[in-house]
Amino acid sequence: MPRYQYKAINQSRQPVSGDLEADSLHSAQEQLTQEGLAEITLQMVNAADQLSREKSDDEAANVVFSDENVEELGEAFASLTRAGLPLEAGLRMMAEEHPSPHISRALLSLSQQLEAGKTWEEISASSSQQFPPVLSELFQLKLPPQSFSELLSRYFAITQSAFQTHRKIWSGLLYSQVILLSIVFAMGFIMIGIVPKFKAIFLGFDTELPEITVTVITLADFLARYGRWFVYLLISLLIVRLFGARFVKRLTQQLVYRLPFTGQAFQNTSLSTFCRLFAELIERQVPLDVAVKVAASGSGNLQLEDESLQIAAKLKQGNILTEAARSCLAIPKPLLLTFRWSNQPKEFQESLRANGESYAVQAENGAHLLPVVLEPFLLFITAFTVGFIVTALFLPLIKLLNDLS
Repeated sequence: MPRYQYKAINQSRQPVSGDLEADSLHSAQEQLTQEGLAEITLQMVNAADQLSREKSDDEAANVVFSDENVEELGEAFASLTRAGLPLEAGLRMMAEEHPSPHISRALLSLSQQLEAGKTWEEISASSSQQFPPVLSELFQLKLPPQSFSELLSRYFAITQSAFQTHRKIWSGLLYSQVILLSIVFAMGFIMIGIVPKFKAIFLGFDTELPEITVTVITLADFLARYGRWFVYLLISLLIVRLFGARFVKRLTQQLVYRLPFTGQAFQNTSLSTFCRLFAELIERQVPLDVAVKVAASGSGNLQLEDESLQIAAKLKQGNILTEAARSCLAIPKPLLLTFRWSNQPKEFQESLRANGESYAVQAENGAHLLPVVLEPFLLFITAFTVGFIVTALFLPLIKLLNDLS
């Protein structure tokens, strides 16, 4: 039996589409009219098109998502829209799979609003109150629905890749953090609980103590007197970092970026996200001043996000991108050289994507290198610190035994 694709308006004056089987075009028209549809447009689907569409639907429905292949999620979303399936379903699927709770809630809200019949214009008008800043800025671009859907799928694939890299970095730091915390607690217990007892014993010796022992006792006295204030300071810094002003968050982020190995991996991840998203926006002919702000906002680099506002202002004044970004400290010089192609969109896109891939590979290599470098270093520090304190505490005892003998 022939199949027909249709587009029509339902009783709520909302556009609907789909397909159905019918003996003839007239029969299909009658079926849809009986269902209360109006302004019906019908088109017969031949066997080849139907087979291709069913194959696309099956491919979109059978994608298995895993942490090892995060970009499949974005590709699946794109295939859903290309196959003609509802965008609402794709957004709901993305909401269930995205690792960020904030973005996941925003996607679910977007899906529910589309299902309720809201238009893109209505959602865009209220996006700044409901969605994360990057999604709100993507809505403000007011791209056609198909182009916007494709951009969303690429954005989710890019951000998920960044989340995955961050997860690998933190996983590489986990063992090192456990060792570091163990060192802190062990040294605190030794310096505050054990060294004072040895100090009382040494005072009864009535003999001159070695310099190393005097140093350890002095440090123990200092920690016993002021140690709790260091704990209060660390807790205060953590609270300010989580709930403080943007300036404080930006400052702490830049300090993290300066850390050996770890900081470079985090920074490369943000630059990779910036380059990839920038390329996607340029491909969709978004103006440079808008594209650079949206890409910087999506990168997660607060300094780059602030400096992008200055770049956008200079671009509006007529400066070329290279000159506008020259004073931007968050953009490395190799990436700044890429901006010379900004007047050739196709070459600029390819160059940005190449840079994005390069930074992503560097971030991945940094994440894999962290355990190799940090774990032996921390083990050495642990052995050296324990050995230093033990030597300092037992040297006076050895000296006393020598004197007695």
